[in-house]
Amino acid sequence: MAWDACKGNGRDHRFQIPLPSVVSPRTASLGRLREDGFGGVRLWTLRDTPQSRRFYAKSGFTESGVVRGHGNPIEQVEYEIIAR
Repeated sequence: MAWDACKGNGRDHRFQIPLPSVVSPRTASLGRLREDGFGGVRLWTLRDTPQSRRFYAKSGFTESGVVRGHGNPIEQVEYEIIAR
């Protein structure tokens, strides 16, 4: 149960409402990948983009340690996550 509040006529009314069990999109996506037989996800992002790298780290991805450049001056970093 979760508490919610609303204000009406200058008074604070508190009531308890049931909230459905919430599954995060990340958990649901990884569960679906696992059900479909995939062991995880790998992605590439530019090395010099700290905002995207923070986003992937906060989303549960870890750096694999692999870097590629393909002759470009801009290197890419590989991130991965295991579908458990």
